[in-house]
Amino acid sequence: MHQLLHGHVLAAFMLNPLFLLAIPFLLFALLRYSVAVMRGGMPRQNVLPASFIYGLFFVVLSFWIFRNTSLYPFVS
Repeated sequence: MHQLLHGHVLAAFMLNPLFLLAIPFLLFALLRYSVAVMRGGMPRQNVLPASFIYGLFFVVLSFWIFRNTSLYPFVS
C-alpha cells in the first residue's frame, strides 16, 4: 500500500501482485455497498456460487503460502 500511495505501481506489484489485482474488485464492492446503504436499502445478499468462493479462498491461501517461501521473488 505504501508503494501505491507514493505512485510506484510496479514496485507495489512486485511486492504484492494479488493485492494490486484485487483493488478494483474491492473498490467495486465497497461502492456497491455504499450506494445501497445511502439509498436506504439493504445490500444484496451474496449471489456468488460456493465453488467460486472456495476457488478464491484457494487462490488467496496458495498465494499466502507461496509468498512465505524462499521461492517468492521479493525485491526488498
